Amino acid sequence: SIGGHTKQYQVNLNPDALASLNIPLMNVAEAIKKSNNDTGGRLIELSGKEYMVRSHGYFTSTEDIENIVIGNNPKSGDPILIKQVATVEIGPDIRRGIGDLDGLGDTVSGIVIMRHGENALDVIKRVKARLEDLKKSLPQGVEIIPVYDRSDLILRAIDTLKRTLIDEMVIVSLVIILFLWHIPSAITAAFTIPISILFPGHFFQPDDFSRHCNFNWCVSRWSHCRSRKYLS
Repeated sequence: SIGGHTKQYQVNLNPDALASLNIPLMNVAEAIKKSNNDTGGRLIELSGKEYMVRSHGYFTSTEDIENIVIGNNPKSGDPILIKQVATVEIGPDIRRGIGDLDGLGDTVSGIVIMRHGENALDVIKRVKARLEDLKKSLPQGVEIIPVYDRSDLILRAIDTLKRTLIDEMVIVSLVIILFLWHIPSAITAAFTIPISILFPGHFFQPDDFSRHCNFNWCVSRWSHCRSRKYLS
């Protein structure tokens, strides 16, 4: 993701209050760190079933941080809370980047990275379905705008391939009929063109097909060099 702000709980300490209560700064940081943690317990067996005991201790509001005990008052012995020596508020983390859309202002953008070997059209369809589900929970005034959609490029490339194959089939058939006046030959040539393109895909995986093409190129390159050697 790029742009936007990251939510952060900010604890603004009062140095005078810390000094008057004789509380080191590291004690405050250590208390906050220990309080924001999940703790796992053992199992409890009840009526033939096992129940796992787990304590959820992550912060959910500023009040959770304000009520953390960081020490005891040396005079009265009462517990000292963070809200007595600091103010807790929600603010943004330090920004490392900014996003903008068409010069209209600050925006949040995200990039979907596809795994190697996945079907691009299938992944894009699943992402669009997931975005439709997310739109229902978005706050008022927030919308998702697709900026770059590869599915349009892929579909146009497929349409171009289909149109080119049809054109080649028609042209080859017309040329054969015009010069040879033999309809079976024209039909054979017309069906050979799409079959020659679809045939390798049924027997080779993408990586195997790539290696096969590279091997053929190396063999042809080696044969070309050998022929040049004999000619010289």
